[in-house]
Amino acid sequence: MERWAKDSFFKDSVFFLTLSLAGPGLARTFADRYQLKKVQNAFVENEWEMPTSGQLGCQGFLIFNKKGRLVVPKSEPFLDVGDVAFQDVEFQLQTLLAEDEGGEQSAVLAEGQEVKIIRLTRHARVNGIVGVIKGYDKKESRYEVLLSGQTKTHLIRPYNILPLTRTAVRRKKQRTSARTSTS
Repeated sequence: MERWAKDSFFKDSVFFLTLSLAGPGLARTFADRYQLKKVQNAFVENEWEMPTSGQLGCQGFLIFNKKGRLVVPKSEPFLDVGDVAFQDVEFQLQTLLAEDEGGEQSAVLAEGQEVKIIRLTRHARVNGIVGVIKGYDKKESRYEVLLSGQTKTHLIRPYNILPLTRTAVRRKKQRTSARTSTS
């Protein structure tokens, strides 16, 4: 997270916050161990102040948009998917930063990019299926994805997409902001 906070793409647009749910001692230990300089480090002092939404524990990130609305209640957990978890966070942040002032989304993935479908709830059976980006529907703010073994494209929200390679993500600098938090 410190690397992202120093990255020129994110540093002026994203507020990074770590939040210890085990008091100030753990927060200090975390800040020292990971040499946090650009990342804000905080703790929950009272049990009644504990977050009630999103995920808890060191299993991923919470991502809020510039209006403070929770848009990613749980990123892919590092403990389950390794470095792919960081690709998920970077893509979700880049997606938020690709919003224009009116809140309209722009595509950040190129046509032909391989992706995996994740976090679907109504169509959970599709989770884990690999597909290819065929386009972007700006009106719907969704990617047109051709799933493996199918002939028809599906409109999928960026939240439900995990790019399978880091290099294909277009890094467009925008003047919007987003916030992320770990818990």
